[in-house]
Amino acid sequence: MRYRKDIETRFTARHKACIEFSGDVRDRMVLDVGCWIGWYEKFMVEKGCNFIVGMDLDRNALREAKKSVSADRCEFVCASAYKLPFELGGFNVVSMFDVLEHLPGGSELDVLSETNKVLNTNGLLLVSVPNNHFFIKLLDPAYFLIGHRHYTLNEISGFLEKTGFNIYEVKYGGGVAEALSMVLLYLFKHLFGMEVPFKSFLEYLRNKEYQGKGSATLFVKATLNPRGNSSTNSINTNRCVAL
Repeated sequence: MRYRKDIETRFTARHKACIEFSGDVRDRMVLDVGCWIGWYEKFMVEKGCNFIVGMDLDRNALREAKKSVSADRCEFVCASAYKLPFELGGFNVVSMFDVLEHLPGGSELDVLSETNKVLNTNGLLLVSVPNNHFFIKLLDPAYFLIGHRHYTLNEISGFLEKTGFNIYEVKYGGGVAEALSMVLLYLFKHLFGMEVPFKSFLEYLRNKEYQGKGSATLFVKATLNPRGNSSTNSINTNRCVAL
């Protein structure tokens, strides 16, 4: 089957884990930075958010998102994460799933500082990044080809501390099946323009991985620090569990 760029085909166990990690979004104003084709928007509307704004710089992806998600409580905007065109404190939740690693290296603080501005006092930041694990990096073609970044918790914690956030919850998910799926995706998408064979079986394995202890993806939930600075002592270690 030829490679397809619709939500149903592209939705994976990692995306499902992101949705579960988001928790209760009922009646919340949500900003999704790096929305791509709108998969997160689709499910947040279904989960009862008050309104969600998806933003991305990829106009082709945004066109696909607008075709796929046409709910009254959703809007898509072409904008940069370096200069968010929204009012201060306008959102209860900001999500950045699989975003930081695709930005130019060294720009994390700039983007997170912008995110801080648009969250309200009790706002929540949701982040996922590839985990800096030796075996996971070894199975990531983009790591070797284009320097696709993987992060440790200490690195993410440092970025958040410097931009006025407190880490509230940390989870890890995914493993070998997650990493192998990405290898096959790069191979079949870029070389053959096709979907990965045996995709259903791989997704079954990925789902099982995200239900147990993981090492491929690092999920972080953070709140604004009312004093404008943070401390690693604020992390709730009871919530640092595997996804």
